[in-house]
Amino acid sequence: MEHGLSGKFIYVKHLDIKTKGVFMKLMIAMLMMLPTLATAATEIVYNSSSNPYIPARGYVTAQQICLNANKDSFKIFVAQHTVETCDSVKTDYSDSTRPKKVCVGRKMVTVPATTKIVSAFTKKEVCQKWNRNDSAYPRCVSSVMKDTMYSTSYTQYKYEQADWRRERPVSSVNKYIETCK
Repeated sequence: MEHGLSGKFIYVKHLDIKTKGVFMKLMIAMLMMLPTLATAATEIVYNSSSNPYIPARGYVTAQQICLNANKDSFKIFVAQHTVETCDSVKTDYSDSTRPKKVCVGRKMVTVPATTKIVSAFTKKEVCQKWNRNDSAYPRCVSSVMKDTMYSTSYTQYKYEQADWRRERPVSSVNKYIETCK
């Protein structure tokens, strides 16, 4: 069995039919693996959490968001971004059914990158007493506002580039926000 190189193509001389079939199957198997190896570079990462400070897309790093040592506040990096502002806002009543807010003196302002310290706690309405007369739809009779901590965990989903509907994640991992150093 001779192997040789002819230009850019590999050719095999004097193989019997059985060996050529195995060789072709091996080549096809390798070619079918190429998209699998290529998806690692082209995957899209989405994050899901009840915490509003966790970015919805991309990898979450300690430079973006971290929890301080006392676990009572988040340190959040806000990248430079452009914001649309108005000198004044007027209400247009020409459409009698739906008045519209109109921006007067619209301009784009660049906001520099900053680091903010925000509280890890928020107020949440918690029901104390329920009316269960209608078993299908119980109603809250009395509620109270309580301090609750934002979630420190998030779920990271990785999708292939071609999965634009985000129907089939390649992987999903539960992660926690790192503590600040």
